[in-house]
Amino acid sequence: MNYAEALQVLRVKTDWDKWLPEELDAWDFLGTLHMVNWQRAPKGDADGVVIVGKAGGHNVAPWLEPGWEFWGLNEQFSGTFGSPPLLLYDRWFQLHPPAYLERHYRRGLDDLNLLWSRKWGIPCYLDRVYPGIPDSVAFPKAEVEALTPLGWYHASSMDWMLAFAIHEGFKKIILAGISVSTYPVTDREPLSARAALEYWAGVAHGRGIELEVLGPKGHLFEILHMAVHRSKLQYGFAPEPGHDLAAETNWEDHR
Repeated sequence: MNYAEALQVLRVKTDWDKWLPEELDAWDFLGTLHMVNWQRAPKGDADGVVIVGKAGGHNVAPWLEPGWEFWGLNEQFSGTFGSPPLLLYDRWFQLHPPAYLERHYRRGLDDLNLLWSRKWGIPCYLDRVYPGIPDSVAFPKAEVEALTPLGWYHASSMDWMLAFAIHEGFKKIILAGISVSTYPVTDREPLSARAALEYWAGVAHGRGIELEVLGPKGHLFEILHMAVHRSKLQYGFAPEPGHDLAAETNWEDHR
């Protein structure tokens, strides 16, 4: 398999519930190219960033093209959700403090303790620096919040990352595979996740940043009508009530 063949395999991907061996092989091949810095721009020279989710669409992102950084998050590394290998990324984000992960998402804590206990050379943004995570970097929360008068408004890791990309001065931003379906509740994510992401997309547009969405848009820029619990608890940095509310109300998705 060569570079062109790997891209062709990934660009015809249509079924996001299943992954074929040749598709996973293509990701591994691109990861190998990245490891030897083939066709990559020097660090710090990128004027565009791709924020990669797990809802599909990242197969047509500009992988290995010069001038781009790639950002991943949470447990989304090679072997899960058909996602690109970890070494294809330039920065990583886990904005849930370990105490939150221990209570609500043990797998995320296991990732921190196991996967990130070794040094990858990829900055891993957390709520603070942790001695047991060699690549850990404190997320610049105050600086990101200072971007706008509503800078405190965040309801998902993706909108924190989008706001951070604005703060970093990128001229182009791609949201690849970012789905924030919220009808009426999806996977215990805050209903405000969609609105907050749209807000920060508007901030990007207002500053002249070129923004593109690849893959399923997950209710982005759609008109929805609903009313639910309200709070000003920041996603990741405060104990947002989604999991507890779902448990208390025995809510289930019957769509």
